[in-house]
Amino acid sequence: MLQSRHGSHLICSPILRCRNCSMDDTCVLCTRCFQATDHTGHDTSFSVNSGTGGCCDCGDPEAWKIPLRCRHHSSFDELDEVGLEPIISSAGAPFVPGYNNSECPVSVKQSIELTIAVVLEFILETFATSPINLTQQFDEASIMEDALNASMAIGDREQQTKFAVVLWNDEVHSFQDVIDQCTEALLCSPMEAKKIAETVDSSGRDVLRVSTSIPDLIDIATTMTNVSLNVSIRAARDVFREQLSASLLIWLRDLACCKFRPLARVFQGKINNEIRAEISHQLCLRWVAPYRNVYLADILEKQYDFSLPDSDTGDECDNMDEDDPEDYDDSIDDVEGRARSDINLDSDLVDAHERSAGALYSSAAAYPELAPFAPASVQRRPMMELPTGLPGGDQPGGSRGLRRRRSESEDSLRHQGEQRASPRGFSYATDVQSGGSPPSMWLAESNGNSHAGSVPSTIHAAMGVAADAMGMARNSLARIMQPSVSEGFPQHSLVPGSFPQSSAQGVGLLPAAGHGQYLDTRETGFLPAQGGQRPLQPQPLDMDMDPSCDMETALSIDRVLQGCGQQRLDWFLVFDLQLWKEVRSGLRELYMATLMLDTKYKMKIALTFARNYPRLSRAFLTQDRAPEHSVLLFSVQLFTAPTLSASLVDHHKFMYIILDVLKKFFVQPTPEILQRCGVILCDTESFRNRRYFHVFHDMRYLAGTPQVRNWVSSHHRFLSTYVGFIGLFQGMNPNRRAVLEHVEFEADTWVNAFNVTLQVAKSCRQFAECYGISARDLFFVMRGTLRKLHRSVLLMAEENCSFIIRSVQAQGHLPHGISSANNVSGDISENIQLRFEMHTLSTLWGKHYEVVKYDVSLHPISFHHPLHWFMAELCQHVKHLTDERAQDFGFATIQDMVFSAFNTDLDGVFETRTDEPASPESPHAGRESSGLGKAHRGGAATGLYRMSPQEQLQAQRVLLRILDYPIRVCVVMAQIRAGLWVRNGYVIRSQSHHYREVSLRENTYDQDIVLIQFLVSIWPDPDHILMTLIDRFGLYDWLSGRPHSSPVYEPSHMHYMVEEFLNLLIVLVSERHVALGKNALDLARREIVHACLSPISYSELAKRIPERLAEHTEFDNLLQQMANFRGPVSVLDFGLYELKDEFLDEVDPYFIHYSRNQREEIEELQRERLKKRARKNGGEPDEVPAYIPPRLETIRFGPFQRIGLMLHTPLACQMLFYALFHATQNELLSEMMVDEALQLIVIALEDGKRGTVAREIGGPDVGSPGDSGYSPDRGGLWKYALEQGYPSGRGAPLNLLGLVLTLGLKPEMKQWKPKLNYIYQLFREGGPRIVSCIDDYYANLEATPMGSRVLKSAMEETKAAERKKKAAQARQAAILAEFANRQQDFMAQYGEEYDDLSDEENIAVHKNEDLSPTSSDKGKATDVSRVHKALWSSPSGACIVCQEECDGVKPFGILSLVQANRAVRDAPLADASQVVDILRLPGDLDSTIIETNVCVSQGPEESALLNSAKGMAQTRVTDHLGVLEQVVPGAYGASSGLKGFPALYHQRGLAASTCGHLMHMRCFMQYCQGIETKRQQQPTRNHPENPHRKEFLCPLCKSLGNVLLPTLPHSAEYDPLAFADRSPKRFAQPAESDPGSRAA
Repeated sequence: MLQSRHGSHLICSPILRCRNCSMDDTCVLCTRCFQATDHTGHDTSFSVNSGTGGCCDCGDPEAWKIPLRCRHHSSFDELDEVGLEPIISSAGAPFVPGYNNSECPVSVKQSIELTIAVVLEFILETFATSPINLTQQFDEASIMEDALNASMAIGDREQQTKFAVVLWNDEVHSFQDVIDQCTEALLCSPMEAKKIAETVDSSGRDVLRVSTSIPDLIDIATTMTNVSLNVSIRAARDVFREQLSASLLIWLRDLACCKFRPLARVFQGKINNEIRAEISHQLCLRWVAPYRNVYLADILEKQYDFSLPDSDTGDECDNMDEDDPEDYDDSIDDVEGRARSDINLDSDLVDAHERSAGALYSSAAAYPELAPFAPASVQRRPMMELPTGLPGGDQPGGSRGLRRRRSESEDSLRHQGEQRASPRGFSYATDVQSGGSPPSMWLAESNGNSHAGSVPSTIHAAMGVAADAMGMARNSLARIMQPSVSEGFPQHSLVPGSFPQSSAQGVGLLPAAGHGQYLDTRETGFLPAQGGQRPLQPQPLDMDMDPSCDMETALSIDRVLQGCGQQRLDWFLVFDLQLWKEVRSGLRELYMATLMLDTKYKMKIALTFARNYPRLSRAFLTQDRAPEHSVLLFSVQLFTAPTLSASLVDHHKFMYIILDVLKKFFVQPTPEILQRCGVILCDTESFRNRRYFHVFHDMRYLAGTPQVRNWVSSHHRFLSTYVGFIGLFQGMNPNRRAVLEHVEFEADTWVNAFNVTLQVAKSCRQFAECYGISARDLFFVMRGTLRKLHRSVLLMAEENCSFIIRSVQAQGHLPHGISSANNVSGDISENIQLRFEMHTLSTLWGKHYEVVKYDVSLHPISFHHPLHWFMAELCQHVKHLTDERAQDFGFATIQDMVFSAFNTDLDGVFETRTDEPASPESPHAGRESSGLGKAHRGGAATGLYRMSPQEQLQAQRVLLRILDYPIRVCVVMAQIRAGLWVRNGYVIRSQSHHYREVSLRENTYDQDIVLIQFLVSIWPDPDHILMTLIDRFGLYDWLSGRPHSSPVYEPSHMHYMVEEFLNLLIVLVSERHVALGKNALDLARREIVHACLSPISYSELAKRIPERLAEHTEFDNLLQQMANFRGPVSVLDFGLYELKDEFLDEVDPYFIHYSRNQREEIEELQRERLKKRARKNGGEPDEVPAYIPPRLETIRFGPFQRIGLMLHTPLACQMLFYALFHATQNELLSEMMVDEALQLIVIALEDGKRGTVAREIGGPDVGSPGDSGYSPDRGGLWKYALEQGYPSGRGAPLNLLGLVLTLGLKPEMKQWKPKLNYIYQLFREGGPRIVSCIDDYYANLEATPMGSRVLKSAMEETKAAERKKKAAQARQAAILAEFANRQQDFMAQYGEEYDDLSDEENIAVHKNEDLSPTSSDKGKATDVSRVHKALWSSPSGACIVCQEECDGVKPFGILSLVQANRAVRDAPLADASQVVDILRLPGDLDSTIIETNVCVSQGPEESALLNSAKGMAQTRVTDHLGVLEQVVPGAYGASSGLKGFPALYHQRGLAASTCGHLMHMRCFMQYCQGIETKRQQQPTRNHPENPHRKEFLCPLCKSLGNVLLPTLPHSAEYDPLAFADRSPKRFAQPAESDPGSRAA
């Protein structure tokens, strides 16, 4: 459930959303507030609040775009301004006499304060002794030790004799599992066990048994743990205290939620506000019990495994509020340690603490009964030895602990009101140092009497004083106040600069120290010895390591992470893991009812939550038994508030903490040596555990606010942290094609990898959008990302993943169970290290290109490249990626800015330049001093940086290596569709499908296309990229005219790969939504156009459109504007949307997300719709052209202006020639290849007539005839199609233009004749030179005998088509004229009779219709078998499992669902109107029922009939009910007046439904066994079928079934009319001769 943010009150009812008013989907309203606000015409939605934690956002100005003006909660003045009447709710009861003052008395406030403080102290002290982890092994000694530790902590010396076993809830076991185990362990009845299960499910836990015999309880616990149920055994006293604490907590929650109505009549309701404020205040005070109770501190230290930092931060700050200059600190009460200036230690205080520490050991010696209570570390010390870390020692932690002790002593319970105004200026208890008991002992000595066996109060006082002074307790507390430092989980030091630095693990997440050191590029690798393989030795590298953070960031994070455990709220958050469902839900509700409703406490709880976030996230991800109730889910209430999220991120750098949590969670299971090699293991618990989704959501919540987006874009150091995080998943889980053998075991590791990819890809889009604010920030980030990409590809971890894992495993550095088989899919038999290579390919005219050498069909390929996706997202900010903006920062072009990314000396310009354009007087002043002076310049006149040819060549090599990865993904998906990866099984097909599936494609496949487009557009020679594409597809020989005998591609594979290659080129050139800088609404419009061409329902439409676009606030309005809605016409029908005619021209059959089959369907459907539109507008259908050219929008700005030049190069012309030549010269014509090649020619010629492409290729559109260099002929494809000749094996070389002209004369090319004619027309626009060539071609062709025959045949075909068209039009006109004449004759003859026919006569005609045979039919025999057709026949077909025919050789049946049904009903004779309706029914149900609602006068016969019906109805109901007094005339039903069918007349029976699919009996049994096996292997999955109820899903259509109905294979067609005149005995004793009577 999506929860709401902080608001005015809890939502315990259905929640409503308004997309027009809310800032995001987390802003909700309760029913009462929704009805009190105006949402007329808005896009609203309704959902049920299925859990706890939601609250209404009414009254929160940050949650709404416009003021809501709730009539319940808005002030009178606000409502008067808009003319609304307030809704005033009153309790309706007078105030209590004597308590009707407007102000709450001080004595009452003091009582409230003392009560809440004592209750909170008791709850915290109780929960502090509760265990965190529930053990599966029980022994009596550990149970007694736990009870003794709890006794020492609470000061109870009485020995515990009663113990209790408690059962805890989890998310794994079912009700039946708990019932069975409880019945066995407790020897109780199933009903009692069911009650226990229900209590555990509703409350979170339940006490199974209380006993004095621990062995008996251990036996019960062992029985429960046999099925992995969670149980605990503790002292009955401790369990009772926990239950009492839960009740007290629920009581506090009810107080805060104003559930005690009588309080509203006291002091005019002000008492409720006072209670809320006091609860908030007490929660934000420090919990001093651990400081005063050494035993409690020792328990907490052991419980949470804290460790003390190596250094001290005493000179910085004590907690996150101290030394914080923010204004919100001033709003918090001064009791939070305002004596920060007085923190200097003096010698007297040190001496006093030393004396107190010595007094402790003296007390232990004087009172032997204290020895069992002392921690073991104290017992083992000599009498007068000072513990480590005492203020007088040499440990660095002494001064910090002493200063904190002094500050906290001022915030103890006895002093918490001294610095506050009345009414809290009173003392709670006597000073401990004067003999009073410490707060932790209050509840134990509430009666004030010391009994036998109890520790005297004076000893309590001595213990309190000693505990405050003792160094061990202080050290324990210091450790408690820091996050856990367990291996693999978030840990932070308190020392600025001591955050995780560049280390072997590479898991530190900290911003870079400066731009100069940002993402430095260094070559590294692992090279085995020649002639053999040596042990893997990764070279030292720091490319993935983040440098130490700067002092400002360290201090910011330090303020957040310091002070953990000081406040009561901290401890409530920490204790969340050891609580149960009821308490956890109550705590969250308490927070929302108190802290979240007070503005001054919002920031307080946000900071408290932030500093405990590492610990909470660790518990949530790995330890929580019921994560759905974790307090971490409370983050949605905090991180979606703009002010809170902005403060956490900006002042406390909280984004670093979240990334650190995620990074360490994922890399922790991967050994260090693999991390250094760039490999992350996907077959680990971290990847299988999907709880990390919530941490990603928290990060997206933070990044969704405008203030945080500005912070992300302006803080360049954050980029190093983020790209280091997403770089972890670069190239993970690679696949290798299985060539010789099928993959035997298909691991599901790819599912884990794609789940992570889904979250990472979404974050890439969100963070990349942050950098669209400023060109300066965008350029800096693009250059840094390219450097990170370079370092990532240098590792070659994707290519050598299997080799790395095996090499490390051979050295013994991998734990047991980790293998390359679970992390690399496909063929991993070869253990060879791949090296990076480049090779040179040449064109037919002798130009050479150096490209990356890699074979996708032989080497590993990964689908996961988040760094590439992030870079592609950055490239979409086209408004900043212009040459003019690049010149503002000293670069001549965008190409120079991108290609020089690997020169870090040029980054200094981004530190000195602002985002404002340079002034005209000094356009490039200061560039020499900003670092550009060291680089090559194009000239002194311009002062702009231009790369030298050598630098550009080096940059091209690096960028080609980076670009190769998205190209590989496109190639491998083409090979999978071609059938080259069939031996890899279902896994590889599923990966390819999900990569382009609607939930991922916008962030994965689309980004690969964008990145290729971007680099093609800025590349100096587009043929270089085109040659790379040709080589990666393996088509170099095929598209060069050479003999092509590929060792990988068979002829069918080759054709398919060429088709996929041509389709990719079409997508690269025609997909321009990114290049044009379109926004989300434009993209949604584009998706609607291509999804609604045929009628489609709204739910199906939402499945075809990315979620980001479908949830746009204007999506529904846009859909209504662009599509016609046809409402449902029946109950089983649903509404459909269909694209309006005016948007048909925007449909592109080559849409990027259309499949091959969809493309053909869309072309035909578009043509039919256009013809229909022409008829509707009064035109002729033949006016629609046979070929509809593509609509290419001109790119007028940005880096993508040159994308069309990709098809105006010599290599593109060569590629198009051989694609057409091979497709048409072979015996088997490849229709798809011809169509795509011709489409590319059309796109190239259309794009070459306008925009940047036209200017680049030259022609009549550039300049005027008098200008120098002017040419009337176009260049580009027009030029190369005419000038370049290619060997064709038929003598003289043939050019592209000649080939196209020749194809137009072939009869087999008839279907492409319209497209070829359009191409001829475009070629003629290339200038006089090409026009003359075309004319000469036809003239020469006509001069030859064969050519004249061809031309004559073509002309005759054209004339024949015209004649046929005219003849069809003439026939149509004649038919219409004849129809009109006959209509006129008919109306002239019979028109008067139809005019005189009244409605009554029409009804009478229908009433008197007789179906009896006419006089002309009498005497004739009726052949019933010939008149009527059979109603059904025996099912037949193939088994959906084995695909064999179900012919009766093997027993088979039809999958069905048989279930109880009450659809059969008796006539409700108690309802007179229904009786009359029944009597008026015709005898034949095929007849039309005439319904009339006109009330007519009833005759005597009808009145008698109606009265008789009423009497019969009353008699029947009396017989059924047996009570004459309850008979009421009229209809029986709901009191609302709505007519419903009475339940009395329903009959219970069985009803069977079937999906119609057949299955053999043997196949059905095997399928059911497979279902059982699947459920056993995946016990935690929510399976749709239940085998206990004999349920199953149809393997084909997934419909539910529970029976296989046997089918009679040879039964004849059954027709009841055919056997109506035969004897029924025939069915009782079937004849042998009748084939329909044979049994199966």
